[in-house]
This record gives sequence, structure tokens and C-alpha cells, in this order.
Amino acid sequence: MKASTHCLQCSLSGFFNLADQFSMEEKQVKEFFSFLAGLNYDVTPVEIMKDCHAKIKELINNDDPYLEKKKLYNQKILGQYSYFIEEINNSEDPIKKAVTLSIGGNIIDFLPKDNQNIDEKIQNILQRDLAVDDVSSLLEDLRNASSVLYLTDNCGEVVLDKLLIQTLIEHNIVDKEKIVVATRGVPIINDATIVDAEEIGLTTMLKVINNGDNAPGTLLKTTSKEFQDYFNKADVVISKGMGNYETLDEIANKKIYFLFVAKCKYAADLLGVAVDDFICKKSFIQE
Repeated sequence: MKASTHCLQCSLSGFFNLADQFSMEEKQVKEFFSFLAGLNYDVTPVEIMKDCHAKIKELINNDDPYLEKKKLYNQKILGQYSYFIEEINNSEDPIKKAVTLSIGGNIIDFLPKDNQNIDEKIQNILQRDLAVDDVSSLLEDLRNASSVLYLTDNCGEVVLDKLLIQTLIEHNIVDKEKIVVATRGVPIINDATIVDAEEIGLTTMLKVINNGDNAPGTLLKTTSKEFQDYFNKADVVISKGMGNYETLDEIANKKIYFLFVAKCKYAADLLGVAVDDFICKKSFIQE
């Protein structure tokens, strides 16, 4: 998915939030805008964000500026884990409820809406339906899969990914030995790393790797060989978040299920949905 000028809104939103937080000097602000002018915009939104966030971290001299927020959201959602389990178990369709919760967790994003009321958003998630619903196909493909790769996205959200995986295992949709989870390789915005997976107990539940890269998506060309091997081997890839959709939507000969919230009009228009719609979309492009 190619970037548009609208994609700069996310970059600038994050930049100004951090500029205020770290009391950035005027010369640093000017340096960032000069940096923006020299970027190549004929790429994916993720590649722009990767470059922008690397520059921001350099300017504020901080490799993980969202560290405390990430911990806060992991613990906030983890503290409601039992409540979410009860909601799933009381649902007429527990698996679909778990999928919807996992997708809804994608709202936990520091860009572009940094001042969101998460408690209110979580309550809304429980009442939502899917605008694109390929859940039945996902379950069928998971039952027939020998290997599954699950790509995580944001902190907080990763707790609901754990809950979805637990639900799939408990309902005998897939064996846990067949699932490998992948996080980002190093901190980037609020995306989950293997440290977050350890913090929420995901690493004690099943195998977790990192993708070796610092992009807020999955740029296969810059991921590690280990990750690429798992990706190529997987019969099914579950891809969480818009960043993963933006970077993997044109991958051929691979069953990929994109689970995310359409957070901007540009992406929503491409999908034929409304902003904030919940998406579970199967992609299988044959070459």
C-alpha cells in the first residue's frame, strides 16, 4: 500500500506530542521538518513512519520514548483479562467475540489519537460487529494448518492477542505447538516487542520470536532471516494492525488474514469501509 500525503498527519502528530513531552528546542523542530522535505514518499506509510521515528529518537536522544506508556497499557488491559474471558465465555459465539476483541484492541495506538479514553473504547468494542468478516474462513484455514505465524502490533492490544490465541487453542481450532508469535525487533512507537510479550506472560504460553526490524509494520526485506523462514513456512499468517496490512497487502502465494481497525479515511476508502470499522480480511494473491 503506497503512502499518501494524509499519512504525514500521523508522523506530525507523534512528532509534536514527543516534542512537547521532551521540550524539544526550535532548532530540533526545524531539523525535523528539513528531514521530512528530503524523504521519498513513493513508499509505504510504514517506511515513512520508520524513518520519521528513527529521526525523532535521534533528536530527543531516547531509544524508547513511549516505554512508560507501553507498560501502562499492557498492565491496564492485563488487569481486565478475567473480565474479557467472562465476556467471551458468555457470548453466543465465543471465538468470534475473541476475534472482535483482538481487532478492537487495535485502537490502543498513540498515533494519531493520543488522548483517547481507552476504558470507553473498550466498552464500545464489546458491542461492535465486523465490517469485513472472514472469520469462518480463518477458522477453517487454521484447522487445516500445520504452522501458523501470528504478527502482533501494539502494546495493550497484545494482551487481547494472547486472549484470542488462548481461545483458539481451548476450542481446538489450532494446537499451540503450531503457533509462533512475532513481535517487532526493537522499540518503535508503541508496538510490542519481545519484552512486552514476556511481561504479559505470552512467552510462557507458546513460542515467541522478534522480527529483527524497527519498522511499525512488516517490511519483509529488512526482517531477520529467522523471521523470514517462519513467514515462508507458515500455512496461515494472522496479521494484526494497519501497519502490517500496509506492508503485506500485496504479498503473493500466502494465506494472510488481516485483523485491524481502519483508522484513517485513506485506508478505509481503499477497503470500501468507514473509518473505525473492524476488519477481518483474508488475502490470498496467486501468481
